[in-house]
Amino acid sequence: MDAPADSGATTPVGVGPSWSVEATSSYHAVQKAYFGAANRNDNWNEGFACVRLNFGSTAGAWGSAGVVGMSTLGTDYYGTHDAGDAQLDQLVAGFVNVAGSGLDVTAGRQNLVLGDGFLIGDGYRDHRAALWNIPLSYFDAVKGEWHRGPAQALMFGANLSASFADSGVTTKGQVFGGEAGWNGGDAGQLVGTWLQRNDTGTSNRDATAFSLRGSWTRGAATVFGEGVLEGGTQRATRLAGRGGHAGIKVQSAARWAPMLKGEYFRFSGDDPATAEDESYDPWMYRWSDWSQYYVGDLVSSTIGDASDMRIWELQLGLKPAAATGVRLLAHRMDLDRPQGIDVNEGTATAFAYEYDIVLEQGFGDRISAYVMGAWAQPLAAAKAGIGSANSSQVFASVTVRFGSAGGE
Repeated sequence: MDAPADSGATTPVGVGPSWSVEATSSYHAVQKAYFGAANRNDNWNEGFACVRLNFGSTAGAWGSAGVVGMSTLGTDYYGTHDAGDAQLDQLVAGFVNVAGSGLDVTAGRQNLVLGDGFLIGDGYRDHRAALWNIPLSYFDAVKGEWHRGPAQALMFGANLSASFADSGVTTKGQVFGGEAGWNGGDAGQLVGTWLQRNDTGTSNRDATAFSLRGSWTRGAATVFGEGVLEGGTQRATRLAGRGGHAGIKVQSAARWAPMLKGEYFRFSGDDPATAEDESYDPWMYRWSDWSQYYVGDLVSSTIGDASDMRIWELQLGLKPAAATGVRLLAHRMDLDRPQGIDVNEGTATAFAYEYDIVLEQGFGDRISAYVMGAWAQPLAAAKAGIGSANSSQVFASVTVRFGSAGGE
């Protein structure tokens, strides 16, 4: 799931004009997706390319425009067959450090990420081509971001994309919010966030979210997490979702730079005994790394796991060479609330295991590649509600980047 690396540019790329091109080609082979419920095996290719034109001035004004073209050859496990698309995904202008105040402002079609993208990071749901690579993530938005030493604050407003509407449902309105906190760089951070969604479409979801995220680093270890409380209404139903994650990462400076990370995710499910809807709404989370935040890239890409789920993840990373990385990931997934699936005279919550291995390789500054293998085993709840077959996939991808630097 690669996104254009420079799609989130919020500062001038050099001074004067510059340009960049990025192209990705990937191959996908999947056996028994959806735990065999789709009753097929899938092989397909995806490709996308993004072109960026940028301009920055010595006064701090800057602008960027970009387009992405994408394709799917064959049939993917979503049913997309031999499809193509192209979209203007960036047309944004901004100003850095307005009047020396520490305030940066942007307006237009742009990338927008709060924190590491757990709540806000992807404003467009890809649905036409290259759906696994998700190359489109733009918001039509205005944003102001202020920094003064370790203090930071941000406010934004954006249109809700119609692409988020499910079949027979329309999405129309805005999402806006802000955050404030302390960012100590490598030492850690503590930030509070408020979000509001006003939807006048037929989905009619007027929701709020409050979150607190933070991290703390001591030596080789970093403790991190984010908790989310949700409210609001959908039609006449009150919303009361809860979600979040917490973990610890240890990065060693020893030979092969071993990395160990353990993380726990909880996304609440609805309690049918109450009048409220307690199911967690994942808002607009973003893929930025393996299992972040499509947790378990095989299961989450097909069945989805960002609501009514509890997940344990363990990750081990090694770098045998400067441009070579190997990662092993293991996941245990359980339903948050029993959904009335009776198995062996009990209610099944055990959902699935997923195991992934990823080999990442760089070839100079312009070329990078990866090979990813995954295997998922359904447990009692998945067998009763979806399918009973083990799923597997092998993906391979190559990305090429090149461009020019801004002139002086």
